[in-house]
Amino acid sequence: AAAVSGTVARASATLGALARAMRELCADDMQVAASRSAGDEMPGSEGDILWLQMRYSDPSIEAELRSRTHRDANSLQQVLVYCLAQCVLYACLGISFPEALNAAMIVIVGHLMLLASREGVSQLADQNRAKELFSQCWVATYAFVDGGLWLVNRHSQLIIGLSTEGMVGIIVLAALQAVYMRVLGLHAWARLASAACSVALFAGLPAPWSELGQPHEALGLLGAHLAGEIFIQATTRCGRGRMPTELKATEKAT
Repeated sequence: AAAVSGTVARASATLGALARAMRELCADDMQVAASRSAGDEMPGSEGDILWLQMRYSDPSIEAELRSRTHRDANSLQQVLVYCLAQCVLYACLGISFPEALNAAMIVIVGHLMLLASREGVSQLADQNRAKELFSQCWVATYAFVDGGLWLVNRHSQLIIGLSTEGMVGIIVLAALQAVYMRVLGLHAWARLASAACSVALFAGLPAPWSELGQPHEALGLLGAHLAGEIFIQATTRCGRGRMPTELKATEKAT
């Protein structure tokens, strides 16, 4: 009898403890629900973050984070569009003018290297540092491509008798490069160095590639880069100092 009564007493104590725990849990849930309905912030170091809403209570912080996210995603998308467009256009140039096919393949490889470098630096937490590194990668890639074209041409003439239309196509693609260097936010020194590599390539050729001849080929590349800079400067002024792509990114963020 004593053993039975002891067992019953322990069971009663256990049930009592469980009942108290359930009451405390229900009271906590009711308090949390009341604080949510009243819009109160949760205490602690994360008080600036609204409960279970994944956004900051300060509108300026929320807007800045959204703007940065859209700018980073927009920049990566622009590099992707530029590199793929240049690959397709140079492939079309090489198909339309077979004498320029080998040179076009070298340039396509360079743009794939650019795309890979942008993807690599996009993983960095400091996007200002990423911008600096990508500018360096851009210059290094174009120096590698233009230097490779010059070395191959020095061994044997890479392009012979390219028509004027084909050379004009190369000049137009160089102007597109100049435009996108500004759109992608490359530093001024990087844009200047890349343009210098392209102009130096054609100025240093022992024999011209096209019917235009020298110095018209080098002058055409120089004019293309200047035209791209002038075009994007005019576009920026129309956008009150901001690129059209930046305006679109800001509209999406807001």
